[in-house]
Amino acid sequence: MFTLLTGGAARDCDGRTRREFLRVGALGLGGLALPHLLAAKSLGASNRVVRDKSVVLLFLQGGPTHIETFDPKMTAPAEYRAMFGEVATALPGVTFGSHFSGLAARAEQLAIVRSFSHGNSSHQPASELVASGGNSTKATMGTIYARIAGATNPASGIPMNTVLTPPAAGDKYKGLGAQTDRVTSIGSLSKAYKAFDPSSGGAILDNMQLRVE
Repeated sequence: MFTLLTGGAARDCDGRTRREFLRVGALGLGGLALPHLLAAKSLGASNRVVRDKSVVLLFLQGGPTHIETFDPKMTAPAEYRAMFGEVATALPGVTFGSHFSGLAARAEQLAIVRSFSHGNSSHQPASELVASGGNSTKATMGTIYARIAGATNPASGIPMNTVLTPPAAGDKYKGLGAQTDRVTSIGSLSKAYKAFDPSSGGAILDNMQLRVE
């Protein structure tokens, strides 16, 4: 389990953080989940590769605000609520920005966190903080995962940590910005775990080309 901290945890009237409350709740439910926990430990102890599982981090540098995406605040005064309205979800009291009807239809499959914040107002340090979760190595989450799971998939050789930028999606996107240093930092870890960037070329990308002679 990753522990992601930013140093800005809010506390309730008793002085407890929400993380501490959730940890207590998880312990209380531990008996119900014990078989699954033991099964997960058994799988973790084996050398089997988990298949068909991916974690996709959509990092919007300068993207739309939370108000126009997942927290429209339509009951707030006009200067604080979404300009484009809201769309209902299947979850009571939860609405999304009006442009997210597809996600709204699947809201019951999502874990929506609306309360995350941090106190860093400088773009680059703030991006690095969010991408790393404030861990002591200062490496991004993808880098840490590659350190744990291995740099490449042992069966296919495909990199376990990859970053996709607009240029990687096609030639017509090459003019768009593609800053990756903020979200691919290796911190104090080895360069072997750095995210593979298909748009940067190199030997790995060349080896992925299918050549028919």
